[in-house]
Amino acid sequence: MSDVLPSRVADAKLAEKDAWQRYAEARGDDWHEALAEWAKAREATLAAYADEAASLHRCAPDRP
Repeated sequence: MSDVLPSRVADAKLAEKDAWQRYAEARGDDWHEALAEWAKAREATLAAYADEAASLHRCAPDRP
């Protein structure tokens, strides 16, 4: 992958980081909700990476 992350991947990573921070700071019963929020953000990050990889694969020239 390139050194510069596409916007969708970068946005997903920032959302995941924010969700992880909320989980790390959660107290009491809130941690369950915060962990679920992080899991959703993580799934979005992985989906963004998968989309980017598929896009790169589609754009790659055919190999002999």
